[in-house]
Amino acid sequence: MVAHGGTLLGSAVTGPYRTQLTGQLLPDGAPGGGRAFDLTAYVTDAASGADATVDVRTTIWLDGRPVRGTVHRIAGGYEAVVPVPDGATIGRQRIVVDVSGARGSGRLEIAPIEDGGPPAALLAITAVALAALVALAVVARRRRLPADEDPDDRA
Repeated sequence: MVAHGGTLLGSAVTGPYRTQLTGQLLPDGAPGGGRAFDLTAYVTDAASGADATVDVRTTIWLDGRPVRGTVHRIAGGYEAVVPVPDGATIGRQRIVVDVSGARGSGRLEIAPIEDGGPPAALLAITAVALAALVALAVVARRRRLPADEDPDDRA
């Protein structure tokens, strides 16, 4: 069972090429059965957008060790099917795609998605923005009160 496409894992201009990598988990895609990642790289000339004929090497880190998938040319891209252990989830691994061709070479590096929710900076920015909105609401309410009315006298 082979599939192409899946989740877009990364896209960037890598040297003279634009490289996009998609991936998905195949429940029985490994040789002899078993779980595998189907990683497909789509490589185009960065200047013209035309499909590029290149050599592609895909390396994925599984349990801290690099595993290179055998890459095959498919219509429109380059595919590597990499056997993975049970419990593996696409996007949780470091992946490197090396591309080389007549125009030069490039590298697309994809960092794993980390568990643990949103980044701390996003939470801090949200808290500051919420405090600013509350302060603005208090100031606006005080401006609407009559000049002779003390807001502390209201019960």
